[in-house]
Amino acid sequence: MDYLLDKLNISLEKIPELILGEKEQLSDLKFELDAIESLKRMGQWAEALKALNRLDLSDDHPYAPEYYWLKGTIHLFQKKYPKAERSLMDAIRLSKQSGYAANANIEAYSFNDLSLCSYFQNDLERALQYTKSGLAALNPEGERDFVKYILLRNQATYLERLGRVVEALRIVEDIWDELPRVQKAETVLGFYWLKSELLRKSGALEDATRVAREGLKLASLNRHFPMTYDHWVVLGSIYMDQKDWGKAETPLNIALKVAENQVDDSRVVRGYIQLGLLNIQKKQWQSAKEALQTAITKGEKLQSTAYLTDAFLTMGNLYSAQDQLEEAVGYFHKAAELAEQHEYKDKGVQAWYHLAMCLKDRIQMELQ
Repeated sequence: MDYLLDKLNISLEKIPELILGEKEQLSDLKFELDAIESLKRMGQWAEALKALNRLDLSDDHPYAPEYYWLKGTIHLFQKKYPKAERSLMDAIRLSKQSGYAANANIEAYSFNDLSLCSYFQNDLERALQYTKSGLAALNPEGERDFVKYILLRNQATYLERLGRVVEALRIVEDIWDELPRVQKAETVLGFYWLKSELLRKSGALEDATRVAREGLKLASLNRHFPMTYDHWVVLGSIYMDQKDWGKAETPLNIALKVAENQVDDSRVVRGYIQLGLLNIQKKQWQSAKEALQTAITKGEKLQSTAYLTDAFLTMGNLYSAQDQLEEAVGYFHKAAELAEQHEYKDKGVQAWYHLAMCLKDRIQMELQ
């Protein structure tokens, strides 16, 4: 030690002062990173990225994993997915070498954001795998431990999109009693929506109604408009399952009214699909066609292939219900192609089945 201090031209008495200075520098830097994270959460992405680039931390810095994680999430929100993935992979790589990062759950958060990158690029299987990796990396004794609930909510959402209802519902049921511990309102509301939707798909309509109404009340109290929209759509869908067409119309119309100024992501497509389905049941063909055409247009614009597949299926059903089989076949083919391309197995089965029904009176070879 004496030899090293001599080579560095540092006296033993100066060590406490240097340590204190280092701690102050780290404290100041952590404050800057917290400020950047706050800017990011407020949607000030350009400003947050500019502040982050000014720091320019080296890979061996204690806060390098957090630096790359923040950079990755900003690119994610800017829809620059390849850049986001590179930064998040760097955050994960460096987290494995950092005690601070392990305590701050940077690795778990980075896997969660990687899952969102895959989800927004319509790769649901990879998104699902990233949530599993995030849960495996979770430090339950560390900071930001609420990432566990975000990962579980996203995992259940991806399973629901893939049609794996039982697995998704099991996750939600397992975590339900822990919801009072969750600090983030959006995550809690996400679980309420998931539970009501999964119960609906399981046929437990009374329980689904109760949970949806509770979620709607919470969403309204928190003025969370996108989740308010989601819960109105679920309620409308429940009434449709109960064949109460008159009662279903009000929640769906309210949902789409909320969506006009408050929802700008792929979830809006589902509202128009449900409205189209409702109008098919009421044999209001033109209204159904308009709603479904809006769903298709928005699905293509937002590149939401899962909902777009549903929209093609429903438009096919609309034409099939009117015995316009040529038009129906075209939409079922589009649905089948998308389902095959993105491995939506349940949707693919539906598309091929409906095609077969349209073709049953044609040449046997084509039907096969």
